Amino acid sequence: MRRGCKGRSKLRRRQMPSHWGQPKLNIVSKSSCTGTQFVQAVGAAEATLYYEGRPKALAQAKKAPLGEYVHYERDEIVYVSGGDGATSEGEFWESLNVACGKKLPLLYLIEDNGYAISVPVEVQTAGGSISKTGARIPRLHVAECDGTDPIESYSVCKEAVQYCREKRGPALIHAHVTRPYRIRFPTTKKLYKSAEEREEEARRDPISKFALFLVREGVSTKNKSKTWKPKSTMKSAMPPTKALAAEEPSIDSIRVNVYSPDVDPKSAAFEAQPRLSGAPKTMVEMVAATLADEMARDERITIFGEDVR
Repeated sequence: MRRGCKGRSKLRRRQMPSHWGQPKLNIVSKSSCTGTQFVQAVGAAEATLYYEGRPKALAQAKKAPLGEYVHYERDEIVYVSGGDGATSEGEFWESLNVACGKKLPLLYLIEDNGYAISVPVEVQTAGGSISKTGARIPRLHVAECDGTDPIESYSVCKEAVQYCREKRGPALIHAHVTRPYRIRFPTTKKLYKSAEEREEEARRDPISKFALFLVREGVSTKNKSKTWKPKSTMKSAMPPTKALAAEEPSIDSIRVNVYSPDVDPKSAAFEAQPRLSGAPKTMVEMVAATLADEMARDERITIFGEDVR
């Protein structure tokens, strides 16, 4: 997921694919729970609109701690991706409801390989097509494409991005792709994919397909295309063998970094005497008064919920 707000940490790598973030590129680290990224993306998309017409709030944000990481562009949008199986999660539909209702600049890319782990799409998606279902949702731009074709994918994405930047609402790209590997151990694709399906996926491999396209267009030669091999752009921070051979941590290490080694919250430095003023109030009244004071002080504060007054 990408959003228009920069963080402060460097590239973070985790053990699962796509679970990393890059603040310089405005990439937010994705949640491990499948489908929750859609709700998070709605919040990020709403944040991109917050500073429109609020120059004071933007100035306050830049002066606040970590304000140097505040980023705002009028035409920024949020990108979020997921598989066809994730569209069966409630978070996906909740996010669509809010995104379309508020015309948020949010671009959904659904990579449909035909299976949610091992369940075929026609079983777990009504009508067997998320784009056909989404086409009935107001304000949602829906486009379907061959996700293994870079040229077609670029054209469809370009149109969807423009739709979002014009603040006309969110866009949903339904890309048909392949998954030439098992999604998790011990599931094997041979248990749910026929030999014919696996052969068809191999023919649709985007790397070999695009190499052939470049040869046909005269951009590359056949000999050069044979040398094309996918290369990993991410290197493991520690080889598994080295990690497995590492010494086990001591039992006492569970107390390390649990509390500050320098600050004692029970010390006299934190002692303070209450300064009472005005008539006594209930907790509900105090919460309302505190929120009113804070909202008057800082225009960045927004309250969400039912019956908010």
